[in-house]
Amino acid sequence: MPNPIPVRPSFWNNNNFKAFITHIAKNKDAAGKLQNSLLQHNISAFVAHTDIEPTREWENEIINALNISDGLIALLHAGFHQSNWTDHEIGYGIGRGLLVVSVSFGETPYGFIGRYQALPGLGKSYDQLAGEIYRIFLTHLSTRRRMAEVLVKKFAASSSFNQARTLMDKLEEVTFWEDNFTKIVRKAAKENDQISDAWDVPQALERLITRWSTQSPIFD
Repeated sequence: MPNPIPVRPSFWNNNNFKAFITHIAKNKDAAGKLQNSLLQHNISAFVAHTDIEPTREWENEIINALNISDGLIALLHAGFHQSNWTDHEIGYGIGRGLLVVSVSFGETPYGFIGRYQALPGLGKSYDQLAGEIYRIFLTHLSTRRRMAEVLVKKFAASSSFNQARTLMDKLEEVTFWEDNFTKIVRKAAKENDQISDAWDVPQALERLITRWSTQSPIFD
C-alpha cells in the first residue's frame, strides 16, 4: 500500500525547520520540554503524544510527520530499544535520508545510529540541549541549507527591531549561502523598515553578503 500523501499538519509552523522527536511514551514530558526549547531556535518539533489529535489515525499521522520532517531527534532513555515504534520511526527517517541526532540519557546508540556519537543529555537543561541540537542542524552537510533557508526567510519577515537584530546574529552563524539568499535579504532590507531602521543591521547584512561573495561556491 502506498504511503499517504504528506499533508502539512496544523500544529507545525511551516516556516520553521521541522524535526521529528522519537521517544518512548513514559518520557513524553521530556520530549515536550525539548520541543518548547527548540522553538527559540526556529525549530518546530513533532511529539506524537502531544501533537496528534485523538480522533486522527495514529499511524498515518506519524508517517505524515516523518514524510515532512527536515531532521529527526532520538531521545535515548532506558528502554528506548525495546519499543518497536522508535525503531520503526528511526528506520523510516533513515530511509528518507534524514539526519538523526541522538541524545543519550543513559541508553547507548545502536544499529544504524550507533555509527554516530550521541549528545550526552544527562545533567543538561533542555535549553542547553536545544542549543546543541540547533548547532548540529546548522552545520551538518545534510541540514545546513534548510536551516539557513529558514533563518533567511525569518529574517526577511522580521516584525520588530529586536527580532531583526536577533536573526541577524543567527545569520552570521550559518554555514551555507546561495545567491538567492542574497536577493531575499537585500529585498527585505529595502522594503522592511524593521530591518532597515534597526541599529547596525543593514551594515552587518552587507558585511555578511560581502564575506560570502568572496568565498568559493557551496554545493550540497
